[in-house]
Amino acid sequence: MKVGGYDKEVDKSKLGGAVLIGACVVLAVRTARWPVTVHNRDQPDNKLWQEVGYAVRLALEVITELTGRHPNLFAQKDIPWWLPGDEDLQP
Repeated sequence: MKVGGYDKEVDKSKLGGAVLIGACVVLAVRTARWPVTVHNRDQPDNKLWQEVGYAVRLALEVITELTGRHPNLFAQKDIPWWLPGDEDLQP
């Protein structure tokens, strides 16, 4: 089989940093007015972890929407597509 050409797709392996930064920004905005407290590692702050989970979900939804509607904003990779060979054409 021979390569017939290439399709461009968003390189999803490079989106981790964007999701992390997006989640951190959402978390910072949502918790900016919280009182400053010292967190004890033995007693997890459930409200904080709920906010972290929400921030990550929101960042993933935004990245998913942007890669679907505007894929050219992100790093692209070439995905080959193949031409049928002689063995593929035989009945």
